[in-house]
Formats: sequence, structure tokens, C-alpha cells
Amino acid sequence: MKDMQVLFFNLNDNQVFGVDAMQIKEIISYDDIYKMEDIPEFTEGIVNIRGTDTLVVSMNKKLGFGEEKITEKTKIIIGNGGNGNLGFVVNDVREVLNIGGQNIKALPKIVLNSSNSYLDFICIKGEELVYIINLDKIMDSNELNDLLAKYQNKGAEFENAQ
Repeated sequence: MKDMQVLFFNLNDNQVFGVDAMQIKEIISYDDIYKMEDIPEFTEGIVNIRGTDTLVVSMNKKLGFGEEKITEKTKIIIGNGGNGNLGFVVNDVREVLNIGGQNIKALPKIVLNSSNSYLDFICIKGEELVYIINLDKIMDSNELNDLLAKYQNKGAEFENAQ
């Protein structure tokens, strides 16, 4: 594997995950999310970032870790990928580190299944083994298309509410 810059973050109960920094457009504070009705439970709502509406997904709920514990450390990671304007709520952003290719390993086949296809690699960080998440694989294309269709319908409500 080649070297990679990895952003490390916490989900509930200090579970550490990472994401390739190249998949991230920016990181913002958890603030001013317009809540919508009749959307999947893992969807937080819409946040407006410099005039662009961004759909926000709870990483904890989407990955099955339950409700977030919102604190002053809670952040929204804005993706820079093929899934459009999506943000992902995480409990805390820890750090960005350059990880040498020798510390990035393929996932064992026993770990991979359809419910965790969003996992790309395992990263060895000191004494920790950290799963690296692919933001573009958090939602499958059907799920994303359904959600974006609802979002576009609800987006008009959001624009009128501002």
C-alpha cells in the first residue's frame, strides 16, 4: 500500500476510525442543522455552508452505534467524493497523520461482509488497529438516490424556512 494522510475521529464510546484525508472537503462545527421530517433515522437534516445545502448523516446511527452524544467537540466531516454534498457527524476529530504504506493493511476476508462494505483498510497506529472508512461507500447507490430525492423535496422547505 502507498502512504496516506488519514483523519482519525471518534464515534460513541471513543471508538476510533479513520478516513483518507483526500475524501474530505472540510470539517465544520455541529451547528444550525435544519431538522427535517419523514427521512431515515440516520439522517440529521440539512446544513447550509456558504450558500450550499448539505445533507447531514449521523455516522453513529448509520454504522449502528446508536445516538450521538452531542458536545462541543462534535464535528461534521464534509465529504469530497462521488456522493454529492454529504456531511457526516462524528463525536470528535482527533488528528490527521501521515501513515506509511507499511502500516496500511488489506482487510482480512473474514471481516468483510455486505453490512460493512464501507471499510477499506486497517491502519496500524501505534498500538491501535484502526478501520479506515470509505465515505463514498457509507451508503449504497439506491439508498443514496432515495435519500437525495427526499432531500431535494425537503430542500424547498429548508430554503423557505431561511
